[in-house]
Amino acid sequence: SYFTTTVNLPDGSYQWKAVRTGSWDSIGPGSSNSVNGDNAVINTGGGFNTVILDVDPARGVVRTTVIPAPAAASVLG
Repeated sequence: SYFTTTVNLPDGSYQWKAVRTGSWDSIGPGSSNSVNGDNAVINTGGGFNTVILDVDPARGVVRTTVIPAPAAASVLG
């Protein structure tokens, strides 16, 4: 199975960890699919950003994609 979710986050630094159901065995960067693996880090700036979190537990892969907020448009009249 492959899991994905999309969230909107304001400016900041965030951490997340994908875990196997019923345990703290982590999936992802630096984890080797084991307990106490590294958290994935998300840094956002420039307004509310769309963040896509993907988890492929079969391959032990976690991916974070940050889509920057569009720049404010100005209207000239």
